Amino acid sequence: MVTATRAAGWSSPELYLDTIDDVDFAKPRLRVEGDRLQATVPVTDSWGEKAPDLRNKSLTLVLVDGAIAQESTQTIGAAPAQTPDNAALPFWQVVMMALIGGLILNLMPCVLPVLGMKLGSILLVEEKSRSHIRRQFLASVAGIIASFMALAAFMTLLRLSNHALAWGVQFQNAWFIGFMALVMLLFSASLFGLFEFRLPSSMDHETGHLRR
Repeated sequence: MVTATRAAGWSSPELYLDTIDDVDFAKPRLRVEGDRLQATVPVTDSWGEKAPDLRNKSLTLVLVDGAIAQESTQTIGAAPAQTPDNAALPFWQVVMMALIGGLILNLMPCVLPVLGMKLGSILLVEEKSRSHIRRQFLASVAGIIASFMALAAFMTLLRLSNHALAWGVQFQNAWFIGFMALVMLLFSASLFGLFEFRLPSSMDHETGHLRR
């Protein structure tokens, strides 16, 4: 928590904090009471988890109000006692939330068409043995798990190399959203039979061989 006073009052205050290794500062929450400014800064470690102990560490900050700015270096004191609002959830509750999230995810535009293709492959079960079908489903599950493990490893390496990366931040870009909307429009038109994407004859021959 940072407090400051100004005899002339505050019009549009802003607070900027210098970086500290393995510490992430969220956007300060500012509150003005007369000539007194109070800023509360949420703090986590570089993994977004429990806040590290910052007592007796030096922090450089810049306080801005309109065209006036002042830089100051302060020693961080003990934080006021607070009741934790992000206590760990029970394991069964985490599993249930993940299960419900997975069920909801099946209705998303990026997943629902894939379910249609999987159902289409199930229609051919009479032509295949039970062991072959079981191997197909196990291979599908293994592929999903391996893909997410690789993605988690990639994100972990980025965080360990001190790269700031937020998942899904690309959806804040208007050009990316427009591109994805165009892709979904073309994909939907293909599903409705307005046109088809035809594979090259060589690739179609190979996929037909695999289906057999």
